Formats: sequence, structure tokens, C-alpha cells
Amino acid sequence: MNNRLSDLRKKFEEADAFLCMSYPNYRYLSGFTGSLCILLITRERALILSDFRYRTQIQGEVRGFEYREIAGPIEQTVAREIVELGVRHLAFEAEHTTYRQYAHLKAIESIELIPAEDWVEDLRTIKDPSELLMIEKAAAIADAAVEQIATEIEPGMTEAEVANRLNALLRSLGAKKEAFDLIVASGPRSAMPHAASSEKPISADEPIVIDIGAQFGGYHSDLTRTIWLDKINSKIAEVYEIVENAQAAAIQAARPGIPCVELDAVARKFIEDAGYGDYFGHGLGHGVGLEVHEAPAVSRFGKGEIRSGMVFTVEPGIYIPEIGGVRIEDMALATESGCRLLTKSPHRPVK
Repeated sequence: MNNRLSDLRKKFEEADAFLCMSYPNYRYLSGFTGSLCILLITRERALILSDFRYRTQIQGEVRGFEYREIAGPIEQTVAREIVELGVRHLAFEAEHTTYRQYAHLKAIESIELIPAEDWVEDLRTIKDPSELLMIEKAAAIADAAVEQIATEIEPGMTEAEVANRLNALLRSLGAKKEAFDLIVASGPRSAMPHAASSEKPISADEPIVIDIGAQFGGYHSDLTRTIWLDKINSKIAEVYEIVENAQAAAIQAARPGIPCVELDAVARKFIEDAGYGDYFGHGLGHGVGLEVHEAPAVSRFGKGEIRSGMVFTVEPGIYIPEIGGVRIEDMALATESGCRLLTKSPHRPVK
């Protein structure tokens, strides 16, 4: 954690302190997993503010921070510590600070507020070995669950029944919980990229999109498979091959230094050239870590480039209304020379 604080302080420039209140960011910087925490980090000191409920937990989880107990209104405690530390230029999380919180900070005399854009989020994009261990375990759990469910689905089961079984499998395989509300969408409903699982019965001759993820050690996984139970119509078979090849092309192109928009364009052009560009409306991928969706954004609007140590999804899809959709999603780790897949289950699990 000390290295993370050192890296954060390199971003201070004119700021002499940084205020952190968002869960993923304070967990990343301090290791604290509770639900109430405020970090106040100066060039020389690091304070963690919480209340009595978490005192013992902080003592067990956190090193390198001075504990300050919140015994009254949170805003008053924060203001007092800022003043006592002699802070004059305070950086705050621009993306996570509410208007009410900002107003309280603005009311503190003699300080200048500096919006910090993605200071911690940028650090979080490069995973260290301890983070990769958690992510790879989360990926292995999701892989095992989707392989198992492919052997259990029968015609007539509802999407919701399959989703409930997947949730149970994730926990039995070691996940703390699912990473998000799992998606099981079949037939024409599979043409909705983020369809909620329904009471629709599954038929043997239609596509089933399964989007699943596990949380392990606070870190997440995210993968999607499109399967079917018997013969599938020729249109879905054609689309499946296009999506699979588009993903393969993007994985082959993924390497440090490639702009996120350019990587997205590799898969997008493949799908456009096949005549389905209008049916691929979302980005190619996103970062995965303490949050299921985090930087980098691998899309037409993504910023920056792929760097070694980033973990991101590669998930092209084609969605044809009233017919069905196909999405194949894997997680990749950018290495010095290319990328390595972290999800390893077969694209077409066999029943």
C-alpha cells in the first residue's frame, strides 16, 4: 500500500492533500473493506477516518494510516482534520464527490479546492501480482460455473432458473457473490445486450447468451458465452462465426501502446466488413478489477492506450432484433509483448 501512496503523491503538483471517499479507491489505497471510510492524504501523512463500528476492523486491515474516529457529523470531523493539518490546496475526487459534500468543503475557510480527475482510477488500471491472483481466481470460478451450467440446461427451463443455478454455482465454487446481475437471455431476447433474465422457457434451437462474473477477494471477473442446445438456424451460426473471428482479430492486435479506440476499431471493422456494423452498438471492452466496469474504456470513445498490466474485456457482439444475438467475452491481461487470456472456458461448451 505504501507504493500506492507514493504513486498517488506524484500526482499532487500544486495540491498538498487528497481527499478520498469512494469505496473502490479507498480500498485500493488503504486495504480497508468496510463501508464507511474517508482518507485524507498529505505529502507526509495519511489519515483514515471512520466510526466506532470499524475501529477493530481498521486495526486488522490497514497499515500506514493514522486512525481518526468520527464521533459527530462527518463534515465537521473532515473539516477539523483538514484545518489541523494546515491544508491549503485540497484535491478531491471529481467523479465521486456529491454537490452536498462539495458545498461543505467549499465552506472551509482558507483552502483552495482542486478537482482530481481519475487520480486513483488511473493507478488502478495497472494490476500488481496480488491483484492478478484475485482476478484470476474470480475468472476461474466463472469459467467453471459456465462450463457446468452448459451440461445442466434442458429445453423448457426458464432463463431465471438458469440464472439462479449459476448464482448457486458461483458460491459453491468459492465466490463471495456474483459480480453483477447475471444475464441469461435466449431466443429473440438475446438480441438485447443487457436483458434481465426472465421467466421465458428456453428452446433447444435458439441462442442462449450467458453473461456471468464472480467476485473473489474484492476483485471481479466478467465473461460471456453464447450457446445452444441443438441445431441452430443458419443466421445465428453465421453471426457466431463473425463475432468469434472479430474477437480473435482484436485479441491478436491487443498489445501495449495500441490506442483503445484503435483496438475497438479492429473488431468493429471486421463486423462492418461482414455487413453487420449496425448491429454492434457497444464498445469492445472495459477494464475489470475492484469494479466490474472500470478504466480503460476500449471503445470508439475510449481515451488513452493499452498498457502492460491492464486487465480488460474483449467482447464483440451482434444483435439482430426479433432473431437473436451473439456475444463472446473474455478477459485479457496486457503483457509486454501482447496479451494473455484470463478466462479459459471453451467458447462453445458442449452439453
